[in-house]
Amino acid sequence: MREIRYRGKRKDNGEWSYGDLIQLLCEQGQGQMFIVDNCFGACIDSDGKFLNTEAPFVNEVVPETVGQYTGIVDCKVTNIYEGDILRHYSDARMYLPDDSGGWSLQGDPKVEERAPVEWSEEYGRMEAWGHELWIYAERSVIIGNIWDNPNLVEGRESIPKEDTKDA
Repeated sequence: MREIRYRGKRKDNGEWSYGDLIQLLCEQGQGQMFIVDNCFGACIDSDGKFLNTEAPFVNEVVPETVGQYTGIVDCKVTNIYEGDILRHYSDARMYLPDDSGGWSLQGDPKVEERAPVEWSEEYGRMEAWGHELWIYAERSVIIGNIWDNPNLVEGRESIPKEDTKDA
């Protein structure tokens, strides 16, 4: 059975919380979201009401930061969540005509590419670089996420190249 986990930034201190997601959509809850530590399970009574939001293993989170675990790991065997930013290097070399009338391999052998992990409504899957996530995962490393490091997607911040196997 596949593992279903979520993460979200806690409202009280901004730290990440990991576990099961509970959404309160009723009048009382008004869209609140909580992450419950998986080892304790959900705190819901027989009427379907959420109980004990003060317990240390129940954390209210900012709804916009909630992301699901993809079931896939990066090249460092770190769990990849929706909203993570991945980096990998692609080979941009190609055969082009050269001055001698022949063909030679030209271009940059290592081009850095970054992309956020996103849910595709169109294809019903997690994606990076517009393709299924698993295609790039083992050659990629998580370098941040879209909430803590939004500038990484635009490539404005440098990260050392030794962070990946193929660097």
